[in-house]
Amino acid sequence: YLDDEIDIGNWSITLGMRFEHIESYQNNAIKGTHKEVSYNAPLPALNVLYHLTDSWNLYANTEGSFGTVQYSQIGKAVQSGNVEPEKARTWELGTRYDDGALTAEMGLFLINFNNQYH
Repeated sequence: YLDDEIDIGNWSITLGMRFEHIESYQNNAIKGTHKEVSYNAPLPALNVLYHLTDSWNLYANTEGSFGTVQYSQIGKAVQSGNVEPEKARTWELGTRYDDGALTAEMGLFLINFNNQYH
C-alpha cells in the first residue's frame, strides 16, 4: 500500500493505491478435479479531511475493494465461465469531534457492488 498526505490550509488530502493478488483453488479427491482462479487488482483510495477547529473535522473517503469467489463457489463459477472477482467501491461521508473530554463520530456509508456473488 502506498499513500501520500497533502496538507493545504485546513485541508488534508490523502491519495492511496493498494495492489492485491488473490489465488484460490479447490481440490476434489473423490471426483479427481482441481479448479483454480487468480485475480490482480489496483485499488485506489482518496481521503479528504477538513479541519473546522482543532477538535472538529469533516471527512469524505472513497476506496476500492475486491474479493474472489468463495471456496464453495469456485467449482460452479469456473464451470459456468463466469469467474470475475467481486468488486466494490465504498463511499463515506461524516464528521468527527474530539476535545479530550468528549469524543463523537457520525458517518454515512454507501457500498456499490459489481459482480456480487451470493
